Amino acid sequence: MNSNIFTCTALQARDGGFGAWSEWTSCSRGCDGGNRRRHRFCNSPYPAHGGKDCSGERIQEEKCQTKACPVDGGLSEWSSWDKCDKLCADGQQRRHRSCTNPKPRCGGKDC
Repeated sequence: MNSNIFTCTALQARDGGFGAWSEWTSCSRGCDGGNRRRHRFCNSPYPAHGGKDCSGERIQEEKCQTKACPVDGGLSEWSSWDKCDKLCADGQQRRHRSCTNPKPRCGGKDC
């Protein structure tokens, strides 16, 4: 009788592990609050042979650039004309406007 003997190795389950976090993305806005993200993959090691997938966050998101944006000032409408400063000959009338439409804020330029 002839017989063959084979040696076999049972494959062990290997659970997945997370790799390192990526760099943060650029902020979605330059001011007034944006978001940025980073991610990581379940590849250190990959799950194999029935092992468990990674559990936990794969993506993180956080607020960024939360400082208010600068607002440049703008001129208001002209006021009504003042009364003439002389009753006759060579008088002057004045009108004005101000830097309130809008007022400059958060480092914005004046009018």
